[in-house]
Amino acid sequence: MSGTKSGKVLAVIVCVVLIASSIVFGSYKSVNSVRQKALEYFENGDGTQKDLGVAYLLDKKLGQAQNLIIIAERYLNENDESLKALYQAISDMESYSDTESAKKANEALNDACALVEETLQNYDLSVQDQSYLSEIMNNSASYDMQMGNCTYNQAAEEFNTVTLNSIPAGFLARLLGVKQLSLF
Repeated sequence: MSGTKSGKVLAVIVCVVLIASSIVFGSYKSVNSVRQKALEYFENGDGTQKDLGVAYLLDKKLGQAQNLIIIAERYLNENDESLKALYQAISDMESYSDTESAKKANEALNDACALVEETLQNYDLSVQDQSYLSEIMNNSASYDMQMGNCTYNQAAEEFNTVTLNSIPAGFLARLLGVKQLSLF
């Protein structure tokens, strides 16, 4: 009789473990699918010409920063701290690996570009270089504004506030290491 009883207990334990693991796996999978959709918006936008994605805009900003290097190198020596900061920010932008490091790289690039612009104000720039500098800074600011209006931000905000706060899926996913998405 005790063998039958222990067999039933074991069967109940196995069922409970299977149900619990199914809930955890299903929760993680459902939360991760919402996260992946937001990351698709980060990479590709919503598929319209109006929203090409944050990654595209970051790449455009990177090009503007590289153009700024060309102007800055005409006036600043290679040991200039603002120029070094811009080189580092460009390197960071080229190697971001997730939305958080992309956001940090974007902020560092903004700071470095502003520092170079401020430093160049102490030099007598040619009319053409002054015009290019102004255009670069305006384009970069425009890209930041466009990033703020991307579909990705809406999807990331919903993921962060709704999906990750849902019970049990969001709670279990956070326990398994799923993190919030950065907003731009």
